[in-house]
Amino acid sequence: MRPSHLYLKVRHVFVPLVGLTLGFCVVYSTLDWLFVVRGNLLPLGDDVAGYWLPFVLAFLLVILTMRRAFRILKSPKRGRAPYYLVAGAFVAVPTIIAQALIRSATGDLSHVESLAQISGVAAAKYYAVDHVCLDRSRAWTQPEARTYKGNLNFYVYAVVPLCRSDRTQSSDSIWIGYQLHKRVDTSLSPAEKDAAYRELWGEWLTTLNDRDPSAYPFFERLGRPPYRKDFAALLSRAGIDLEAPSTVLLIPHTERFSDRTGHQLQWMLASFGIGAALWLGIVLLVPLSPSKDRKWLTGEDEEDSERTRARALAFIRGAYGLEVLVAVNVLVYMAMVFSGLGVASFDSDDLLKWGANYRPALHGAGYVRLLTSEFVHGGLLHLVNNIYGLVVAGIFLLPITGNAGLIACYLLAGLGGSIASAYIHPATVSVGASGAIFGLFAMLLVHLAMGDKKLLPVRARLLPGIAIFVAFNLLIGAASQGIDNSAHVGGLLTGVALGLVFFMPIRQARRP
Repeated sequence: MRPSHLYLKVRHVFVPLVGLTLGFCVVYSTLDWLFVVRGNLLPLGDDVAGYWLPFVLAFLLVILTMRRAFRILKSPKRGRAPYYLVAGAFVAVPTIIAQALIRSATGDLSHVESLAQISGVAAAKYYAVDHVCLDRSRAWTQPEARTYKGNLNFYVYAVVPLCRSDRTQSSDSIWIGYQLHKRVDTSLSPAEKDAAYRELWGEWLTTLNDRDPSAYPFFERLGRPPYRKDFAALLSRAGIDLEAPSTVLLIPHTERFSDRTGHQLQWMLASFGIGAALWLGIVLLVPLSPSKDRKWLTGEDEEDSERTRARALAFIRGAYGLEVLVAVNVLVYMAMVFSGLGVASFDSDDLLKWGANYRPALHGAGYVRLLTSEFVHGGLLHLVNNIYGLVVAGIFLLPITGNAGLIACYLLAGLGGSIASAYIHPATVSVGASGAIFGLFAMLLVHLAMGDKKLLPVRARLLPGIAIFVAFNLLIGAASQGIDNSAHVGGLLTGVALGLVFFMPIRQARRP
């Protein structure tokens, strides 16, 4: 490797990304501390502000700022996506760990003799208490079971008030909250799952009845974690509003106060060092792109970039149908996230409030759920999978349907899926764009099978691929629990009908 090439890569690829990582970590951490953690000016959940937001922003920054620099590196066979993945992770991981460190380290420790004295001292995040008396007879508990990524998660949420002798009129809204968790594999037998749940329940009973609450090193005032709504539901059963200014919910900790941050600082520094070393190795090992490094230096590729940008803008201006559908789905999901419902998944009750399909609610104005459910998703992965399918189908259908036609077909196919779901399932909450997307793929299959001239250049590759994709997903839906396959079938049949409707004018135009 020539020294000039080494200097070029280090200066224009390695150093800018290291600077971007350091700058993003410092700037985002400062804003997070000022507006969310300390200032409490933005009502963002800790999972949103501490994980998902820096994760998304890191990859967006890499795409926007490093795209030009990556062009001087030789492109792998599958494109430059690996560069973006490694660089995005390098920027995101230290920043995410830094937010966890900020949340653990921020906050004063206030010492009180009894929890009843909390209302008489300045509000703090952490409390060290000499004496704690809990009214165990008035404990409220809520066991839950959730399936996520092949694992069955058992939870026990509990809230316990202070003893009546230890409460005053000003402190009767002070509660202690517990969360116990156990994860098991879904492949276990029902007896093994039941044993795991009983073990978790026994752990909770031991914690409630045998553990001295005064022995906890410190208590933490509940912030805005993802499980806040579970505690809020429990307290509401006891007639207590968690969002009321007088309500205080404290979480006990078993570690020492000085150890509350754990090894987060070491992990943050280690992640930065490992990321920098890995990125430096990639930069040193990957050769320069022989066709573009000189153009990048001299600026000769500006004309090509302008033409590419002009074509992209022309496409965006002319093809708004797909963009509208994608935008509405993403905006509804983001609205649910920023309203505090979570990120990875949403509860059935929350989905119903946001317009999920549910047969008992289909009366009067409730029939609008047949359409609104097409834009509501059960979580992040559900949204990503459906957006991917929507984009693939929409790109090939746009020349056939046009913008308004694509939106209409999406709504009609989704409506067919929603009707089929409500007919088959008498009391199942159903959400997602899957029925509409299956309908769009069915329209593609019809036009491909009948030889639409607009699709002839891609017919040989597209027809078997889409047919296999649809059949495979129908089989997965039939064999899996939690997937509304009736909506898929209803959307598919509606899409076939729509495909025939759109193909008939084409067929008539071919006749002499």
